Amino acid sequence: MLSLKSRNRVSGLLALGSSRENAISDELLETLHIFAHEAAIVLDNSLLYRQLGGPTGNCNGPSTSSRHLRHVSALCARRSRP
Repeated sequence: MLSLKSRNRVSGLLALGSSRENAISDELLETLHIFAHEAAIVLDNSLLYRQLGGPTGNCNGPSTSSRHLRHVSALCARRSRP
């Protein structure tokens, strides 16, 4: 399990599992740590934005936070390919 931690606050957990032994390489684990950290920043920024009066709905397309999270996901997927 990896914590989604930003500014000394945990906002969630990323749970990983596999039926294969040693399925997660050191390189993939490093990538997942980066992803967890970036996801925590996205969540934290989203909460701060809403606290400052930003829109609470998604009327004008994807938010910057969700676009950023998808971008980070894509980068992690590319890095984990053999």
